[in-house]
Amino acid sequence: MFTMLLNRHKARVKKWRTRLGLGEYEVFWMGFGEGFLIASILSFFLLQIISSCNFEKNYSILESPKTILYCIKHNSS
Repeated sequence: MFTMLLNRHKARVKKWRTRLGLGEYEVFWMGFGEGFLIASILSFFLLQIISSCNFEKNYSILESPKTILYCIKHNSS
């Protein structure tokens, strides 16, 4: 199953790479940039939730990871 998915992904990447005229190096950098962008967006939103919880309820993030989960659960509802 995984091999079939991997082969399909390779075929699609190769098709788009030739269609756009990109080299392997350029595709690798595009993948890095995409991963960096997604990680930056997710960390921004996570930090917004944590900071809003700290300002409103005076929780210390360093006390326990459970306080972070508590903040996420109570701010999302």
